[in-house]
Amino acid sequence: RPLRPGILYLTTKMSRQSTSLLFLALACVFALVFTSTLLVEQAAAGELEHALALGDPDAPVWPAFFQIDFSETTKIIGGSHTTTGTWWYDAVHNYTRIDRAYGRHDRYCGSIHPLTNTNCTHLVVAGMRYLVFPELKSCCACCNDAKGCGTIRRDWLHGAQYLGTQQIGGYMTNKWNQKGLQDNFYYATVDSNVPVELDMAPNDLFEFNPQTYKTDPINGSIFALPSYCSASASCPTLSVCTVA
Repeated sequence: RPLRPGILYLTTKMSRQSTSLLFLALACVFALVFTSTLLVEQAAAGELEHALALGDPDAPVWPAFFQIDFSETTKIIGGSHTTTGTWWYDAVHNYTRIDRAYGRHDRYCGSIHPLTNTNCTHLVVAGMRYLVFPELKSCCACCNDAKGCGTIRRDWLHGAQYLGTQQIGGYMTNKWNQKGLQDNFYYATVDSNVPVELDMAPNDLFEFNPQTYKTDPINGSIFALPSYCSASASCPTLSVCTVA
């Protein structure tokens, strides 16, 4: 039966209203998507501007005191060799002590007792670097700070090239290169500048254990010169101390 005019009008009106509602819904969805995209782009731009404003992080400055355990791998003719040890640092008194369980493959210690597997300590006191062999009760004065053998400056990374971040041993680190006689790549944690690696490329790599890192003042007895050491007892003429 034909629709009455009133019903036809009502049906047409409802159809037009549905179409209008559909267009309105689509417009809202488009506006929402556009707004979300714009917000994401603005956030990304804000992060970029923030990063650019921050720039590269400042090169780390070592604390006045620290101690840390390490594993050291040296590469020389005939292969690579690994030892363990501990590094003590006191910039207030210009003291340094680096103990190695085996010093034979350290270029300084190894030039004194090249055929002996024994522990070796680099001990810097009063501007002189001594090579100490506790098991052998042997010691010699290697070189002084005037020849670059003193305690490293706290700001030795000043002017170093920043090379970005890198994951090392489960730690996110900042990477730096301070060129000397070779590349010296230094890695320290992003959040607190704890040493993670020092790579004196291509033949000497220190891998530090951040869990052992301490920055408390160090008891002076750690840097006490053994009784068998003397500034007048120089290392042999043909050692690295005198020929390098």
